Amino acid sequence: MTFAEAKAALERGRPVVLVRPPAVEQAGELWELVGALIPAHRTGVGPAALIICADDMSAVEWSAAAPAGLRAHAVTGLARSARILKEQSPAVLAGAVKDLAALVERAALKLDQVTIAVVAWPETLVAHESAAPLDALLAEARDACRIVLSWNPAALRDFLERHARRALVVGTPPVSDGGAPLPPVCRARYAIVPSGRRSAAVPHSPPARRVSAARGSALHPAPHPGRARGARAMR
Repeated sequence: MTFAEAKAALERGRPVVLVRPPAVEQAGELWELVGALIPAHRTGVGPAALIICADDMSAVEWSAAAPAGLRAHAVTGLARSARILKEQSPAVLAGAVKDLAALVERAALKLDQVTIAVVAWPETLVAHESAAPLDALLAEARDACRIVLSWNPAALRDFLERHARRALVVGTPPVSDGGAPLPPVCRARYAIVPSGRRSAAVPHSPPARRVSAARGSALHPAPHPGRARGARAMR
C-alpha cells in the first residue's frame, strides 16, 4: 500500500490505519499525510489537525516531531493551551484525551473545525478510563478524516468499527499466514524511561543486553541469577 493510495483514501473520506510500533519516531509518514491534506492554515480558525495520544509527555514528543512547516502545540497546561488556541491557533494540536476533552468543555477547542483526527495507538486507551471521553471526542469531530496508528489492529476491532469503519490498513499486522497472532519471539524485561532521564537509566542495563538505548528503552531476557542486582535496578 503506497502513500498515494492512503492519501486518496483519506480524500474520499475513508479512514486509514497505519500499522506501526508505538513510538513517535516510527510514524514519520503520518506527517506527509497531514501536510498534504490540511488546508493552508490561518490564524483564528482553530487547529486543522488533532493528535489524540496517551498523555502530555507523548503530546510533547508529537509537537517536537512536527515538520518545520507545520506549527504544532502540545497541551501540557489547560490555561496556557486555551490562550494559545485563541491567540495563535496552531495548525496541529496534540494532547491527552482528558486534556482535549477539557478544552472542548471550556469551548477553547472547536472540533467541527478539525480536518484530520489522528488517534495514536488507542490500544492503551480503549480498555482504560479514557475510552468514553475518546468516543465523545471522535463523535464530535465526525467530519474529520480519521487516521489511526496501531500496533495490533485486531485488538481494536470494536473501536475501529465505531470510529474507522472499513479503514484502509497500511502496514503488516503482527499475524501469521493463517491470521493468528504471532507468538512472542523471546522473553523480555523492559523499562519505560522519560526522555529527560534516558542518559541516567542506560548505565543500569547490562551492556551486552542493551537493545535500544537511543529510544530510552533497555530490553534484556529474564536475568541470570548473577545479574539479579542489575535486574532490580531496571524495575
